[in-house]
Amino acid sequence: MPITAPAAPEKRDIPAEMTLNLRLTQDTQPINLFGLCAASIPIPGCPAPVGLQLIGPAQRDDDLLALAMRLDQILRNG
Repeated sequence: MPITAPAAPEKRDIPAEMTLNLRLTQDTQPINLFGLCAASIPIPGCPAPVGLQLIGPAQRDDDLLALAMRLDQILRNG
């Protein structure tokens, strides 16, 4: 993500939320447009919030989620 996601606001400002959403999803939108599935897992131990995005074929969400969960466990436990 190009920016860190902010906390949820107390009051909704729809135009501002739409602009923020576009910024937050600009790197993931191509995956959605091609109908693929994706998951992002945090990389522990980095000074900045960094994640690893995994991309899989369409209709394989369960397999990708299982892989992401296993990889997350490996990264957290070494």
